[in-house]
Amino acid sequence: MRRLLILIVWIVLFTGCTNDCPDGLCATEACPFCPDVVLLSFPENNQACEPGTILSDSLATVTLQWQYAKDADTYEVVITNQASGELQIFSNLSTNEQVVTLERAQAYSWYVTSFNQRANITQTSTMFQFYLQGEGIVNYAPFAPTLLTPEPGKSIEATQVNFSWQTTDLDGDTLSYTLFVDTVDGKQTPPVAQQNLSQTSFTLELESGKVYYYRVEAFDGKNRASSITRSFRTK
Repeated sequence: MRRLLILIVWIVLFTGCTNDCPDGLCATEACPFCPDVVLLSFPENNQACEPGTILSDSLATVTLQWQYAKDADTYEVVITNQASGELQIFSNLSTNEQVVTLERAQAYSWYVTSFNQRANITQTSTMFQFYLQGEGIVNYAPFAPTLLTPEPGKSIEATQVNFSWQTTDLDGDTLSYTLFVDTVDGKQTPPVAQQNLSQTSFTLELESGKVYYYRVEAFDGKNRASSITRSFRTK
């Protein structure tokens, strides 16, 4: 009877992790084959990257590399051109590197998701940014700002909403920022008070009961870089 009970428990745990792995279970030792988070290796975060193979004045290859994640069967790589928003996605990878063809003199962000075919949970790495060097570059565009607050998809009090962000410029240039906040698409021209900001935070009093879209644009005096657009609801 005891052996039968142990067998039943083992079957329940195994089935739960392989067919319907709920949150909480896969994060425990009950599901040892759920994948770990990938650690990215190259290109390094917030650094300039030399091309691998130069294909032309405008194109070159880069080999993205990461550490193998424990219990991961396959990986998916997503790389984004920060200027154009163009995505390249490479799925079902079994190795820890991927050669990509990219435009030179552009900033990129990338991350890797790890998978295990016996579990329905995935793990996504942190996002790295890098700048692919071009011919005769004398000024690097700033990286796209990372939005910190408010959190996307949240419902927050309309009074005294704090917007904050961070970014990096490889040249160490002094950056100015423009904060876009509206109820349309995050692309409407903002008031003068939200333009040419020297600080990386700004507080606004908004109307309640509305959905707002927001983004931040960084400017180094020559080049501009925009964050993604996020949204939240006021109450």
